[in-house]
Amino acid sequence: MEVGVADGIKIWGYRILGIIIVLSVYLAIRAFKKNNTKKVIKSLSVVPVYLVLLFIVLVGYNLFFIKGSELNKQKSYISDNIAFTKNAYDININEKTIDSTGTITEKEANENEEVINNIPIITENVVINNLLQTQTNTGYYTYSKAKTSLYNNKLSYIAGRELDSQNDTDEYTHGYGAVISSASETDEAGNIKYISRDFENDNIKEPRIYYGTKNSKIKTIKKSQEEFDYPKGANNNETYTYSGERTEFL
Repeated sequence: MEVGVADGIKIWGYRILGIIIVLSVYLAIRAFKKNNTKKVIKSLSVVPVYLVLLFIVLVGYNLFFIKGSELNKQKSYISDNIAFTKNAYDININEKTIDSTGTITEKEANENEEVINNIPIITENVVINNLLQTQTNTGYYTYSKAKTSLYNNKLSYIAGRELDSQNDTDEYTHGYGAVISSASETDEAGNIKYISRDFENDNIKEPRIYYGTKNSKIKTIKKSQEEFDYPKGANNNETYTYSGERTEFL
């Protein structure tokens, strides 16, 4: 929650409200003991009246004092909010101003090669749309999210190859592995450059996806049932028998 100019008034208003509530209740109890109903109502009505007045003061202060030059009035508070947020998330970094020198030179490109190679030039939407068009593998798989990550020290998109929910039967229970594409490079035709789209990837220790963004409903896995694992060739499918401990997934 951000703190602004008007919050000082609000804090003091709430402190005074606490005192008013205590006094109001005290006076109401005294009046109640004396069977003075009218005075009880008056004592208790002080609290809502005060809240209405506090609201009017806050609205008026914002409208007449802050709104005309809000940025100037809130500037110090905004700076404090940014500083405290950086400290809270431990993201204090040294800022460096770089003067524009026009077209980048070959020397500058070589000196900043690591930075340049990790600038994303492809969006997640482009990746997902491309995967849905080219990597669905005869309707078995689908993709809903592609997240940026470092893969072999290069900025990449990693998208889990989830099973299409329409194929969620006893035989079709899980997705398999992930498709990895570059976030900073394209192929010679300007299309997405795939880093890994094969089903066998030694860097993925457990490729089977039983629960994901698409497969999110309860399902029961039969340990004796041979499951479709992934397609292997034009007319061949690899099978798998579940070997985990849990047989039910939410």
